[in-house]
Parts: sequence; structure tokens; C-alpha cells
Amino acid sequence: MRRVKLGEVSHTMSIEEDIRFAIENKLRQTIDRIEETLNQLVKRRKLGIEDIRNALRGLKPSFYLLSQKWFLRYYMFYSSWDL
Repeated sequence: MRRVKLGEVSHTMSIEEDIRFAIENKLRQTIDRIEETLNQLVKRRKLGIEDIRNALRGLKPSFYLLSQKWFLRYYMFYSSWDL
């Protein structure tokens, strides 16, 4: 199956695949931005692996809340449809 750009409608994808693709694409973009930010900080502040590990451990609750927010946003949006 061909890959489509975010926002592009594909008539060959099922609704489930389209939703999964959109969410995975959004997650990938967010992870890429987080990686870019970490790389900049590592270079600028000369951080070691332990510094990064400790910082990410502290962010665990934030990642959890973010994933809940995304889930609820999509759930509320799609559950409002009369299917």
C-alpha cells in the first residue's frame, strides 16, 4: 500500500489504517522534534548519557499525559460521529 502525506486522502486505505497512519505520523513528527531538541542540548551543554537518562526519567509523567491527551482528543472527535 502506498504511503500518503499527512492530510492527503487515500481511497485505498481503510478508515482504521487512515486513522492509524495519521496518529503514527503525528507521533513520528513529535519524536523527531524531541530528538532534535535533545541533540541540540547535548551539543550546547555537553550532556552525558546519565544527564539525558535522568532528564527523560523525569519526563515520563509528561509523556503519559501527552498520550492520554491525544487519545482523548481523537476518541472524543470520532465518538461524536453517528456511525
